[in-house]
Amino acid sequence: MDDEQNYRGEMRLEARIPVFVELPEQDEGEPGSGEALLLCRLVDFSANGARILMDRPLPVGAILRISAQLPEQHRPLTVVGEVRWVSCDEGSCMVGFSLYEADQTDILQWKSLLARRL
Repeated sequence: MDDEQNYRGEMRLEARIPVFVELPEQDEGEPGSGEALLLCRLVDFSANGARILMDRPLPVGAILRISAQLPEQHRPLTVVGEVRWVSCDEGSCMVGFSLYEADQTDILQWKSLLARRL
């Protein structure tokens, strides 16, 4: 991992599992319009962040919903995160998210899972 991508000082768990990212709404007529969810790969995660590998960049500052079937969970967990950084190379992008404690999300279960695994 490059030092420039190692922004979090927290313990991380490697995941390498599929994850869905809800894309920001796009104007009609734009390419990709109507595509609400993007299937990506969760590379690793911490209590307050996640690194996700995807096939396109996302705008820094975008606040998006993320859903993942994490280990030991019976249903996907949905959290809200802000795109903090993007690094693209040869058709793939690594995107760093900062996760928020938000109502109607599964952030407490996310953090609980991490605490049990560390």
